[in-house]
Amino acid sequence: MANNFEQSHRGNPRRDELSTQEGAGQELSREEEAKSLGHLVFPNNPRAANLLMRDILGLTTEEELDGYFTEEEKAELRGYFVFPDNPRAASLLKRDILGLTTEKEEAELDGYFVFPDNPRAASLLKRSILGLTTEKEEAELDGYFVFPDNPRAASLLKRSILGLTTEEEKTELRGYLVFPNNLRAADLLKRSILGLTTEEEKTELRGYLVFPNNLRAASLLMRDILGLTTEEEKAELRGYLVFPDNPEAASLLTKDILGQATEEEKAELRKYFQRKQFSPKVNSLWDKVEAGDPNVKQVAMSQGGAIKVSPTDPEKIIWTFCLGGYYACLVFTEHPDGTRNAVLTHYPATEIPQNLTKLRELIDQSEEMKGASIKQVVLIMPGEWVQDPITKKYSFGVQDQQTASSLASDVQDKLGSGVEVRLEPYSVGQMEGKKDEGIFLVYIPPKGEGVVRYETWFSDGTLGTQEPKN
Repeated sequence: MANNFEQSHRGNPRRDELSTQEGAGQELSREEEAKSLGHLVFPNNPRAANLLMRDILGLTTEEELDGYFTEEEKAELRGYFVFPDNPRAASLLKRDILGLTTEKEEAELDGYFVFPDNPRAASLLKRSILGLTTEKEEAELDGYFVFPDNPRAASLLKRSILGLTTEEEKTELRGYLVFPNNLRAADLLKRSILGLTTEEEKTELRGYLVFPNNLRAASLLMRDILGLTTEEEKAELRGYLVFPDNPEAASLLTKDILGQATEEEKAELRKYFQRKQFSPKVNSLWDKVEAGDPNVKQVAMSQGGAIKVSPTDPEKIIWTFCLGGYYACLVFTEHPDGTRNAVLTHYPATEIPQNLTKLRELIDQSEEMKGASIKQVVLIMPGEWVQDPITKKYSFGVQDQQTASSLASDVQDKLGSGVEVRLEPYSVGQMEGKKDEGIFLVYIPPKGEGVVRYETWFSDGTLGTQEPKN
């Protein structure tokens, strides 16, 4: 194959044309490069040249290659493709594919795979795999692992591990550890620790500390602190501050502040703000609802919903959100045959009659709930601290006892005797602004697969048969 490479470099117009393009600074596409190599290796065999091109692009089958390449040639080709600029590594990969490598050669090849552009680090890894490294070499190798693209930082880490760093070097290393991909920020942190930064540099460093992975946002923050930002830049910075990890949401907020957002973009921005107040767990439920997952039922304000879980069904979830100041009523039943039913409503205090109507309607739609062996009600509602006139002690209870009694008695009238009622009062100001405030999640697995459980932003509990989950 080496002869093919040498011979084909002459007298191949297509290759000469491509070489001219490369020399002129024209960037070749991956397909052009593959075609070029195909003609280079097989100048007089269009079929083989085309096969090589297709193989580089990952389009060939083994059957196609078998007619033109021996197993050894295919292994050699793979070596050149993976390590085009490292003949030794290419040769080792060829031998590895053919099952000819020694233990020492495999260790050497691993070094090239991990550090393809760093011969020293590759050699150290080989020696480490073979158990030949000294303590000094292990420290040097650790430096390369942590800072593969920063020789200075790698050297400092090696010296630190060996206990050789000066105080100034320790400070410099700290900069690299905090900002491994930002040399300017790392240098500023080093200078700041040493007390050498100017006021402007301190401001610049503050930008990097707030936005370590966003140079544009860091620059805007620095300019804003110095009073240099335009109105457009202030709006852009506001977007980054509110949505530091969401470029799309940050851009929408910027447009909204500047009065440039369309109605559709405003609706999308509202969704981002809504998602921002929830944890990843709750946002995953939002994703399932939006994807139409039949096992996740969401109940919005002034609405109600119901689910049924038979012993052969998967776990189902019924949930609501933004309950702060509002009422949620969960009615749960379990039957001897294992069937589990749940009804959930969410209404404001001004719509209690509508809440009662919806509860009756949903229970009537599930007649079997009335004959259940377990009947439970959980009422989530605003609470308050009340002082006992006799004991003078304070206790936390529901704010509106009349509404609580009305909801509980209405459900009891519908389901009959044996209804357990739980009151879960909450402080309207409790955990204000925290993640997941106002959520009420109810997880209902099939009987035999675990207990029914619920959780709010301030409490949790279990329902139904108390069985251990298998």
